Amino acid sequence: MTPGRRFTAIDVASVVMAVSMFYLGTVHDGLILNTVVCGVICLVPPVLRYSGVAELPTPIAVMVLVAPWLHGFGLALGLYISHPDYDSITHSVSSMVITVLVFYALTAFQHYGSGNVNFAGRGLALMTGLISISFGVYWEVIEYLSDVFTTSVTQYSPFDTLSDLVCDSIGASIGSAWAGFYMRNRSAAEVMDSFHFGDAIMDLVRKG
Repeated sequence: MTPGRRFTAIDVASVVMAVSMFYLGTVHDGLILNTVVCGVICLVPPVLRYSGVAELPTPIAVMVLVAPWLHGFGLALGLYISHPDYDSITHSVSSMVITVLVFYALTAFQHYGSGNVNFAGRGLALMTGLISISFGVYWEVIEYLSDVFTTSVTQYSPFDTLSDLVCDSIGASIGSAWAGFYMRNRSAAEVMDSFHFGDAIMDLVRKG
């Protein structure tokens, strides 16, 4: 099913947030790479839709916009330094995004798995939460290895690491609770149909 070409509120928000990131990158030369990457990510929803690949459902589209924008905004304005709690907010939001992505991935496996995979009800929400929390744990390991083998400084203290893990758990819990609520009156087929995948993607799914 080919996505429509109507101009939506998500498109407007994507462009505005991306442009703001690019602008902040020009103002803060040392952060231009970070802000440009955040801006490019903000453009993912409209690019996917107008290219005919897929149309992201509103919940994940909003999260894809908000998470990188908050990160880039915080870097540019020094909020990570001036407001220590800001890191907790962005960690929680990022964890929610990952959790929702995991939810959609598990739903896709269920729908296109020819009956070999079956996540339903509380089981889906539980698996979503557990996998997402695992992502958070391994992310901290990656940061640790980065600090050990490079000049980066991402692990400030054991307290910082544990705080990040707590925030990851909070974000994953909220995301998995949302997944359970979202699936109360929906089937896996309905969730996948909400993506309006393009013909090329559906051909690949059928061949797989």
